Amino acid sequence: MVRRGRAYVTAVLAILICIAAPTATHGVREPINGVITQIHTFLCNNTYLFEINVTSYMVWMVGYSNSVDISIRAIDPLPTTRISATISIDRLSVSRFLGYLKPQEVLHSSVNISLVPALFQIQGGAREVKQAQLSLFFIELRCSYTIPIWFILSASNTSLETVVQIEPDLVEVNSSVAIYVELKNPTHESFTDVEVYVYVNRSLIKSLRIDVLDSERSIRADYIPTRMGVYVVEVETIYTASYTVRKKDSAMAVFIAKGRPSLSISSNTTFTYVGGAVLISGSIEPRTRDLKIIQLEVSTDGVNWSEMGRLETAYRFNYTWRSTLPNIYYIRARVLESQLFYPALSNVVTVAVERVRPSISISVAWPYLEAGSKALIRVEVSPPIIDTVEVLYRLTNEISWSKM
Repeated sequence: MVRRGRAYVTAVLAILICIAAPTATHGVREPINGVITQIHTFLCNNTYLFEINVTSYMVWMVGYSNSVDISIRAIDPLPTTRISATISIDRLSVSRFLGYLKPQEVLHSSVNISLVPALFQIQGGAREVKQAQLSLFFIELRCSYTIPIWFILSASNTSLETVVQIEPDLVEVNSSVAIYVELKNPTHESFTDVEVYVYVNRSLIKSLRIDVLDSERSIRADYIPTRMGVYVVEVETIYTASYTVRKKDSAMAVFIAKGRPSLSISSNTTFTYVGGAVLISGSIEPRTRDLKIIQLEVSTDGVNWSEMGRLETAYRFNYTWRSTLPNIYYIRARVLESQLFYPALSNVVTVAVERVRPSISISVAWPYLEAGSKALIRVEVSPPIIDTVEVLYRLTNEISWSKM
């Protein structure tokens, strides 16, 4: 291809831009897994030699985005240049800027082109051989190069669909779950060399190879979770479609393994007075780092329970409780149900609470006082309580007591 130079003349300066014909050679590799690779070399302006690799799929689907991968390397030293690309098919054209090609570097990029059904009308299941034109523009060097890309235009959806389902999706630790994998073939074609891999939390638990898949196929894998947690099941299907195109499909599902913890509590005393502090201590098995919500409950008859407090803990906990009324109290703890734990109850501890029977002592600083003078009276209550204390007095010749 030869482009003739054109002269642009202004009143002051005349500039002549000549674009020389690039000298090019190319080769096409045998398709591998439905992918075609072209290798081109061309000489731009009789000065700069480039190597271009173009990779594309053999089959392009109507209604889908189809990618063309491009890598460009300058064999000879050259200044940094910008490169853009345009792909044209019939009335459809897509352009994009690929980037800067720097000395001693390789520019990797790609161009995606969506084949709009309105522009490419083809009957379902039909095939048509088409040609696209990939044009590369070296902006600073003022040269371009065009590469033909042959492909097979297809209207059918030659894809395998993978569906995964877990039953049940909520289990107790050490209980079995069934993983069902459905391979669905929505086309009238056969898929070959089908490989199925089932992973649980990225660990392979089952693999299967199917030589030919004409219709649907069901696969089952059983798994027993040994620890509490959220388990991610991933299924990867690799298969060969028409025209030896190697494709991949995947599906994902989640199930939860819950634990049933063991909870025990104890108290630092079984007897106290009203207002006295009772320390409730507890522990949970198995020991995990996951926080659990503990609800402390109290009852006076062992039948009707009410909440007296909540806290979060991973293993051990302490809670201080005070009673305001005398009675016999029953205390227990409960692990509230969460994403990873079933509810659980602890043992019951009993605490008897009685009214306080304090002892009171009174003293004065001076046993004898003069009329009109002040006296300091000290009152001590044991055990200490928060309450009102009345101080009474009477004269030696009086019978009744009066409040001070």
